Amino acid sequence: SSAIMLMNPEGRLAIAASSGCDDKECRKSCLVLSERVAGKAARGREPVIINGPRAEGPEFRAIPGLRAFHSTIVYPLAMKGKLLGVLNVNRLGPGEPFTATDLRHATIFCSHISQAINNAALFRELEDRIKEIKAMQSQLVQSEKLAAIGQLSAGIAHEINNPLGGIMGFAEILLKSDGLSPEQREDIETILKQSRRCGEIVKNLLQFSRVKKGKEAPVDVLPVLEAALQLAAFDLRSGGVEVIRSFPAALPSVMGDAGQLQQVFLNLIMNARQAMEGKKGAKLKILAAAEGRSVALRFEDTGCGI
Repeated sequence: SSAIMLMNPEGRLAIAASSGCDDKECRKSCLVLSERVAGKAARGREPVIINGPRAEGPEFRAIPGLRAFHSTIVYPLAMKGKLLGVLNVNRLGPGEPFTATDLRHATIFCSHISQAINNAALFRELEDRIKEIKAMQSQLVQSEKLAAIGQLSAGIAHEINNPLGGIMGFAEILLKSDGLSPEQREDIETILKQSRRCGEIVKNLLQFSRVKKGKEAPVDVLPVLEAALQLAAFDLRSGGVEVIRSFPAALPSVMGDAGQLQQVFLNLIMNARQAMEGKKGAKLKILAAAEGRSVALRFEDTGCGI
């Protein structure tokens, strides 16, 4: 009978393949025997032959089913100094014990096995790397799409700015008229207020989409955070997300790039929004505080988690 045992991620041996050792007792004996010998065999990278009186030694006597093995070779499978596993070969019943000639044959055989196991591991690593590359390519395509959307939104924002300026200008002129009723004045003030709000959104959008080199300068993070929340406001409202702010009256400035910080905040907000998709009572809690010489911002959501 024979069995190949490989090291699992926990550093324990597990049977990967076997022949002539189909019953549970035999497989267990192979595994326990190999574990007992593997440490010594692995340290010296030397095979071990167990037969005759040696099998009656205290280190082997307690192994169940060992008496069925007349002679045994336990051979470490190693590659470049790394233990990959163990080959266990047993002669069952009476017969000639394993000899030095058998050990030479096993050496040639085990070198092939070790190479095959190492190649399989390298192939798995290559497959994992290919999957990572494909995922990175997908992210790159998505980034390119977002960049295109950013350019498009910047163009739209510029186009909106002109008529918006006209609306605000005419609203301000109308407010200077003396013949307005209180209701008309209130309506025009509402038009002006909402137009200014649209103007702020367009301004934030233009700042966010503008490509510029990062430059560190003192930044007040709360207005930057509020600008990111304003950009995400429609998406948050449509998703039924309640935003809970826990901000102090003022925070110390931090060194950084306002545009890059706004992008980080927006990413965190949109990640939270996606994590709460379809959830009732969705809440996004944003906490800001000064901690020693640092400013800490924490984003907590009631979504699925990571």
